[in-house]
Amino acid sequence: MRSTLKWMVLHPDELEQFSAFIVPLSRAALETEDLANTIVNELMETAVPPAKICFEIDDKTAVAKLNETADLINTLREFGCQFILAEFGAGQTNYEYLKELAVNFVCIQSSYIADGTQDSKDLAIAKSINELAHFMGKLTISKLPNVSGGLDLLREMKVDFVHDTSRATRLIVNSDG
Repeated sequence: MRSTLKWMVLHPDELEQFSAFIVPLSRAALETEDLANTIVNELMETAVPPAKICFEIDDKTAVAKLNETADLINTLREFGCQFILAEFGAGQTNYEYLKELAVNFVCIQSSYIADGTQDSKDLAIAKSINELAHFMGKLTISKLPNVSGGLDLLREMKVDFVHDTSRATRLIVNSDG
């Protein structure tokens, strides 16, 4: 996170062109004592707009410490930060967790869309995650499929944002633009 904040401080004029910067939070980070206060203090010291920070927590990590994760999300969202529940749909993730975690975004498990969804079952799962997330007031993100027409597929599904992993910096780019 510190390197992201440092870049943001050094490039204030460039911040407006980005929706947010994704900062992954590992299980080890979530076990850090007083993590929320540490993050708030760093953001206040750097004067980086909290809305430009979007923390990414994978669903397995979030579920392992559900109550603590929910508290962290609630605290940092009140401060203005955003959250992504990443790789939703991997393993045995239960849709119930979408109700428990007040995340802004749900990142659809990349394997459902990676090949342009040649498998109709994968496409149905991806669409159901997208529809449920929208029903619950959350925005959706998908990695850009590595196939011709991948962006068109995501637009057709009405995925809100595309995570273009070909860029050096991890960004959120609106799928309409």
